[in-house]
Amino acid sequence: MSAEPQLMLPVVDPLEDAVEWAEKNPRAWHQFIEWAYEDMNHGHRPSAKLYAELLRRPHFANKLRLEPSDECYLINNTLTALLARLAMRRYPALVFPTRDARADWVLP
Repeated sequence: MSAEPQLMLPVVDPLEDAVEWAEKNPRAWHQFIEWAYEDMNHGHRPSAKLYAELLRRPHFANKLRLEPSDECYLINNTLTALLARLAMRRYPALVFPTRDARADWVLP
């Protein structure tokens, strides 16, 4: 009696959408990381939500005398938490406040 083959599903990175966005928007991703380090260096917790809003509406970043930008980026609200997790994966010194999510589960 032969064993039935098991269905093998590909392993999907739960942060795939964030990785794709960061690759398509390298200037915005760099700015996101820069702001996170700047906040941490001044004793503040990084805020993915704030950085997403500033990237969506660069005129506010300019008013706050942050890095000038003329480009407006599209960032889905569900992507914001994934960007925070991606930042923590790539830059372990960064610590964003996050809730438990499937993206935090260890894949086999």
